[in-house]
Amino acid sequence: MLPLTAPSACSDAAVTLLARERFECRLGHYLARHPVVLGISRAMARRSLDYLRAKASTVGAEPRARRRELNSLLTRVMRPVALPFSGRVANNRELLVVLSGEGNVRELQGSVWLVFAHVIAEDVVGPDLRPDALEIAADAGCDRMPLERWISDALRARSQLLGQPVTPSELHPNQHFALTPWHPVRVMQKHTREIFSPLHQASRHWSLMKRQAFEAEGGTFSEIECRRISPLGPERVPWLDARRYIRPNEHSPFIREALSRGIPVMTGVSGVGMHVMHVAAVLNVNNISDVRLAALGYLMSTKAHSFHEVMFSTQETCTDENAMFDYYWHSALDCRRLELECGTPSGRSQSFHDGLARSPDCGWQPAEQSDNHRVDDCARQVL
Repeated sequence: MLPLTAPSACSDAAVTLLARERFECRLGHYLARHPVVLGISRAMARRSLDYLRAKASTVGAEPRARRRELNSLLTRVMRPVALPFSGRVANNRELLVVLSGEGNVRELQGSVWLVFAHVIAEDVVGPDLRPDALEIAADAGCDRMPLERWISDALRARSQLLGQPVTPSELHPNQHFALTPWHPVRVMQKHTREIFSPLHQASRHWSLMKRQAFEAEGGTFSEIECRRISPLGPERVPWLDARRYIRPNEHSPFIREALSRGIPVMTGVSGVGMHVMHVAAVLNVNNISDVRLAALGYLMSTKAHSFHEVMFSTQETCTDENAMFDYYWHSALDCRRLELECGTPSGRSQSFHDGLARSPDCGWQPAEQSDNHRVDDCARQVL
């Protein structure tokens, strides 16, 4: 935690912060194995595979040609990418298994994003766009409307930046489209984090976290991950703890306000959390609350982000009083089971939106309003 922004060690906020950090470690691993999280992630993975198969079918009816095309698409998905949180698979066969719905949340969500960034995005914009990409998406069961809106937003943002109209073929599939540089979350992300190491420029990242420590917190490895060996040694987990090269920006109002309230932060507002929500909409997986839970299970389990960072980035507006902070917010989370698995966070879990809190018997009751400004008010100062 940052020494200049963290509360003093003897303060109530510091005690609450430490307790909540430990609780969130256990909560992340609990959510990574939660049936709702895995169910949503599997649905997204399978729909991504449906898109690849629908695209492969455009080469003709001959089965061998379709298999060759599908294998070519899988190879395209697997090309090297700087993706810290994917739990990367090693070859096309493993990728096909994961996209079929077998794997943990890291493998499932990481592979979904690679399909979107390396295939779908390059089909709808860029120099190699396909005129039939939206029809392929519809045939695969995707929702054209959010995809068309994504394209429209990218075109508008790029046109405003250049001061002249642009066409879809002039957009870079990754920089101008998939990474959503115009989105409010991206603006917040720039102001709430700082990159202090050149590690992020490498094509592959590896963690300093030890497997033994990961398992002691409740983490589990899939069969694929058990076979992955970090170049840093077999005792390390095979993905990156993003805090190796990203840290919260100590001057950000969002970060300072969170820490003053004893709310954990890891690496600033989560761009990946926002992408999970957007890609789920494109893939026609529309239970927003469950997708949000999947984003938490994906990003908290690797300590990429804190609960609050993900909750903020996955709300619909990202600028108003929906910056919820409530560990018990989801109806699928059984309070007694959650506390049995993870313990109890220090202090009453509260919502900045409406000041509600869970009572010990899991019912809702009003919570006292704080005199401090809400974290989302700090976000407005940046935006």
